[in-house]
Amino acid sequence: MRNDAQLFPANVFTSFRQASAHPGAGDALVSAVFAGASALAAPLAALDELLRPARTKRVRAQLFRAHEGRTSGSHELASIWFTRIAREGLRILLALGFAGAVLRRVEIASDGRTRGGNCVYAIYHTPWGRVLALWLGRQPNGVLFSARRWLDRAGKAHVPCTWRGLRELVVRIREGSSAAVTADHFGNAGSHTTAVTLLARDVQMSTGIARIAVAANVPIVPVITRYRAGRLQIALGSEIDVQPLTVADATRRMTAVFDAELRRDPSGWEHTHRFLSRAPDRG
Repeated sequence: MRNDAQLFPANVFTSFRQASAHPGAGDALVSAVFAGASALAAPLAALDELLRPARTKRVRAQLFRAHEGRTSGSHELASIWFTRIAREGLRILLALGFAGAVLRRVEIASDGRTRGGNCVYAIYHTPWGRVLALWLGRQPNGVLFSARRWLDRAGKAHVPCTWRGLRELVVRIREGSSAAVTADHFGNAGSHTTAVTLLARDVQMSTGIARIAVAANVPIVPVITRYRAGRLQIALGSEIDVQPLTVADATRRMTAVFDAELRRDPSGWEHTHRFLSRAPDRG
């Protein structure tokens, strides 16, 4: 199985591999990534607004609407840039062999819940996706249903996003595994989508997670990943029992959890800026 290091010439990693043997070096580099992102976020947000004023204006308008007029969007735009920078910094550290130092920054939020039974963990495209995939891959009885490019990060926990992989996924869940599946897939109105509201936009969301939960006879558990003072916190939402609901209702409940989190902190979604910049500017 290929690892991230094989994406680059081997000699690039020699000194870094030696440094990664010392936990203090990795921890210092992770701290430096977060500190650098904090210092650069606001200036880069301001520069982006100068270079793309119309796009930024649309994002500000959508943030203003999503927060019911309680923000100008400046704080949120800086937060979005912080996560962009930090995400790339962590990506580089993972490629250089500092996965241990990065994963030491992952913790279950103090207000979060843990659970023992199998379920479908509903995740979205968080900026911390690489870290989350690695973390999930090291959990007992955990699987990640995703595209092949995530194989390097999830390892043996990876189940390919194919029809054959889908059948394997349902079997593994029934046998006791818990599966993480991305929820934020959109499309046109049809039998496999339902209408939801996300960040003040009306969109069609895939009902795939709900249908997987029905097939495996397990609940959906929304997963929130947050940055908090140098750490990445994972919080588990309340279980959504799909059986008494329609797949559309279960999907809307799941989306409501993500919507509430993204209103509180729009930087937690990898696609926030692009999603809002393309939003229609309704009156």
